[in-house]
Amino acid sequence: MKRLSAFVLATALLLSALAGSLTLAKGTLPSAGRVHAQATDAPELPPDTKTLEFDKPITETLDMNTPSRLYKFQAKANQIVRLTVEPKTDNFFTTISILTLDLQTQLGGTIGEALVAGSIIIKVPNDGTYVVSVDYADSTIGTPAPGSYQITLSEFKPS
Repeated sequence: MKRLSAFVLATALLLSALAGSLTLAKGTLPSAGRVHAQATDAPELPPDTKTLEFDKPITETLDMNTPSRLYKFQAKANQIVRLTVEPKTDNFFTTISILTLDLQTQLGGTIGEALVAGSIIIKVPNDGTYVVSVDYADSTIGTPAPGSYQITLSEFKPS
């Protein structure tokens, strides 16, 4: 009898859960013959996010109050871009990431605390806005000293 009661209770709970999910799904299903793609909203970038323009360098600083900076740029599908970050302060190390606007997919970047300067070259998958993150990288010294760098976005043209 206990086994039958447990089975009936489990079945009732399962049917209740299914009925609830069907009710929720009913309101969200597209009409027959039509499929609508729904884009997810991208996270909102901070108001101080600067726009990188091709071949227009920007000089910035990082310090204890601003240990990271975000930039955005527009690119076309299959466009090959070069992002160059060059320190203007001695012993200043950064980590750079190029991300899609949802901040979830990394297209390219640097890893390591010994990187002083360099370029990242990526092929952009789609038309749209992309995000660059520049962060302190040297965690071996505790609190990093303030420093400045120059960041430049350019179109990559193979020689």
